[in-house]
Amino acid sequence: MTRSTIIDLNAASLAYVNAIGRDASWVYNWGPGDNTHLNPYGEVVFGRMVIDLIIRAKPDLESWFTPNKTLSDALWHNLPA
Repeated sequence: MTRSTIIDLNAASLAYVNAIGRDASWVYNWGPGDNTHLNPYGEVVFGRMVIDLIIRAKPDLESWFTPNKTLSDALWHNLPA
């Protein structure tokens, strides 16, 4: 039986944006009034979050991804990236 691994990006991203605050999190929005879409930098930040969550769930996959310690540290220490 094969099992799928689940990562909770919703919980992780909500915790992160709540921790860094509204002004810091709005930097990732596509534009004024658009709280739904990410700009290119927001894509990098939350893409890194997805990668880190995957690695936490499946450490054997770490070699498939390029590390970014600076960004990962900011994300998991609740600092604006």
